[in-house]
Amino acid sequence: MLAGCLAGIVLLLAARAGHCAADRALIEIGPRATVTGKLVRLGDIARVVHPDTRRRTLLQEVVIGPAPAPGSARTLDSHFVLMRLKQHGVDLHRIRLQMTAPVTIVRGFQRVPADKIEAAVSRYLAQWRAGRPEDLRIGEIHVGRRQEVVPPGELELRVAALKRGLPNGRLPLSVDLVVDGRMVKKVFVSADVDVVCKAVFARRALKRNHVIGEGDVELRRMPHSRLPRNYIDSLADILGKKTKRRVAAATALRPDMVEIPCLIHRRDVVVIVAAMKGMQVTTLGEARQKGRRGDRIKVVNLDSRKTVYARVVDSNTVTVDF
Repeated sequence: MLAGCLAGIVLLLAARAGHCAADRALIEIGPRATVTGKLVRLGDIARVVHPDTRRRTLLQEVVIGPAPAPGSARTLDSHFVLMRLKQHGVDLHRIRLQMTAPVTIVRGFQRVPADKIEAAVSRYLAQWRAGRPEDLRIGEIHVGRRQEVVPPGELELRVAALKRGLPNGRLPLSVDLVVDGRMVKKVFVSADVDVVCKAVFARRALKRNHVIGEGDVELRRMPHSRLPRNYIDSLADILGKKTKRRVAAATALRPDMVEIPCLIHRRDVVVIVAAMKGMQVTTLGEARQKGRRGDRIKVVNLDSRKTVYARVVDSNTVTVDF
């Protein structure tokens, strides 16, 4: 009788033990795993075995921790894995962890070399220049690092200029590194971009008080950043003017280098022209002031000895308005 009871208890305990063993999930973690996302889930580093599909999926989705940076690695031991499972409400009596050594987790990556970024910027600048009315010159593109490291996936480079208006020698740009439609890194680069302008240059050295003629100057095309701020861009604004100081050959001319020459000097004898009521009267006068074209100067009428104010027309003529 006693022997039969003992046998029944042993069979019952064995049946319960077998049921518990069948209900436990098997989690196998090897020495190395590769992940691609920002988070490390149990399913990324372990093989989870359990007959219940729902429970197996829930275990696979447990977040173990953040993933390392692309191309980097981190190591986790069994104590950390069990702690994270317990923090997510997993009953540790219902799992069996097989992990003989710490696991090294490596984040998948792809390299983006500097020449690929430079090529993307070059294509962008070609389109950017085509859509602008100015004559632009594209120079060197400056990329800081030799390469960038981003997660694996379909890569797209999106370039944008960070400055509006005319560039002033250096144009800042941003390059968004987009993987599978998601921006993962922003890179800042710059390019030498300049507006090409026309400016008046001296063909040869010009002495002080030299009246500038057509053979003395020429229009040249030059990047804006290499010109003085107040350069002259029209021959009409320079011809006939007089240099205020010596000008070296191949110098970009500025307004402060030249002046309108005086056509009439003090004590010059000039013709005074007076027009009134459809009549024109001329007489001789003596200039009491020097003047340039358009200036109003004092002139003494040599016949009446009266002083009048007359406007300079040329080196011999002044006009009086009535």
